[in-house]
Amino acid sequence: MLRRDFLKISAAVSAASCITGCGKTSNNATPVPPTPTDETMTWSACLGNCGHNCPLQVYSTDGVITRIESQWSEQDEYGSHQTRACLRGRSVRKKTYSPDRLKPP
Repeated sequence: MLRRDFLKISAAVSAASCITGCGKTSNNATPVPPTPTDETMTWSACLGNCGHNCPLQVYSTDGVITRIESQWSEQDEYGSHQTRACLRGRSVRKKTYSPDRLKPP
């Protein structure tokens, strides 16, 4: 088998799998995860050493963080500045419960 034939076949297979796997959904709305009733929300800030301190909504159950959301609005309240947290801020939960985290001083 030639390299060119292999590339043609692999491109055709990947295109076919993409077409069959990417079916249309009936609802175009953004899915919202269900909110458990025993979950509490507290405010925190993203302290990712960028200087912005973006607001974070931290949801926890029994003192354990279950999810973190970034609060932001579509309105242009602060000019062109986005007040939502970046990926570094949204990964606070992973950083908090990482096995590599140093806990003692």
